[in-house]
Amino acid sequence: FLTAKATPKIYTSRIVGSVRCVQETVPEVGAKTLSEVIIKSPQVMELLLEENKIQDNGAGYIGDILKKYPFLGLLHLGSNGIGDEGIKKLCVGLKDCQSLLRLHLPNNTFTAIGVTELCNNIPNSHVNPQFQLLNVSGNKIGDDGANALKGLIAKKYASFKVLYANECNITDVGGLA
Repeated sequence: FLTAKATPKIYTSRIVGSVRCVQETVPEVGAKTLSEVIIKSPQVMELLLEENKIQDNGAGYIGDILKKYPFLGLLHLGSNGIGDEGIKKLCVGLKDCQSLLRLHLPNNTFTAIGVTELCNNIPNSHVNPQFQLLNVSGNKIGDDGANALKGLIAKKYASFKVLYANECNITDVGGLA
């Protein structure tokens, strides 16, 4: 059921409409090309790009997908070296995204600045009432980041059920947020 597309390491599934680019297939430069292809492919509902060295500039191209592509339900950008600037670029598209259900950003390099940007730009429940999951584990967001996540939870998404924030340098003080 999996067929190779573009290179032997990029796979699409006809069943679930997902694209998975395995380790280091889509570095920062390739993210632009991938975004152009995805925007023209209405069957894609999942974009799995963990461990591809997308970094900050590549995150901007993924933000373009979120801005222009109305069908994406799952985005996984774990372990891509995305820092605070990359999160800002990703959020340009995220703020108006009406379809995203699950956003995975574990093990990148953003801090409380980046997670605050995320929390301020995840569409509120009026724009995207179906948002369910955010994973920021492995990023050094600290207590200030925990406070930003508290603000996200306060938006009262009826469907928001899962928040992963493991190994984020949150102390007991931040844990009380």
